[in-house]
Amino acid sequence: MHVLYERLGVALLPSKLLTEALLFFASYYVQKQFVFGRREMPVSQVAPAEAPAWAARARSAALVPAVGQEWSDEESMHESSGPPSRR
Repeated sequence: MHVLYERLGVALLPSKLLTEALLFFASYYVQKQFVFGRREMPVSQVAPAEAPAWAARARSAALVPAVGQEWSDEESMHESSGPPSRR
């Protein structure tokens, strides 16, 4: 912006708009290439040995009942909402 405004004599508002547009497209290109670039292997195809240790714990945690709650039969295990039934 300094070069456009001070050295080339472009008015301030057009130099700001041009600078912002240039920065926007530069940022888009950098993110597209380096941040969201092509992955070598999709996450769904990562071998279990390569998956981080926390991933296995997170998957198994979804299968464990909440603390203080026990599954008494198949029906209560598949309930989707609400507090556990007290018998």
